[in-house]
Amino acid sequence: MSKNVRQSTVLFSIVLTALCVVAVGLHFAAARAETREGLQQDDLVDCRRMAMEINRLRAGKQRALLKTKPAGELNRKISSWAKQSGIPADSLVRIDPRPPNRVGDTVYLEQVTELEILGSQLPKLVELSQIAEQAEDGLKVSSMRLSLPRSDPSEQDVEIWNVELTLTYLIYSPTSKRR
Repeated sequence: MSKNVRQSTVLFSIVLTALCVVAVGLHFAAARAETREGLQQDDLVDCRRMAMEINRLRAGKQRALLKTKPAGELNRKISSWAKQSGIPADSLVRIDPRPPNRVGDTVYLEQVTELEILGSQLPKLVELSQIAEQAEDGLKVSSMRLSLPRSDPSEQDVEIWNVELTLTYLIYSPTSKRR
């Protein structure tokens, strides 16, 4: 073999090897881009799912308020709900909002309001509880204690109850970690 043919063969081999290395590099770069695009697509799907969840939660009932309700405002609402439920105003003898207390080691305070209603029918008491919980105020009935009035039940045509009702709501109130 002549020297030129050998040099041409070596040069051809070097060029062919270089082309193979470039082709393999391009293949891996394309595969990485495809993987990155797939990950971005997955991220986009996750972002859309999270945005839908945020919108769903925003549209739902508020779980915690950002501040305490003024006692007068809450008293007026409770009185209005009692009237709506058919409970006479003189039967609602006590509305007692308590100071908020921290719920364990969380960022929430719990506001408790105790009600006392004398001489009311059970369906009206249940209706009052439902109205309070369905209002957009974050209130929950945390306890209901029923007792019979002191009068003789045989004197009454309908069943009458006294109730101690406890309504609660949460307030978002993070504490600072300053020292």
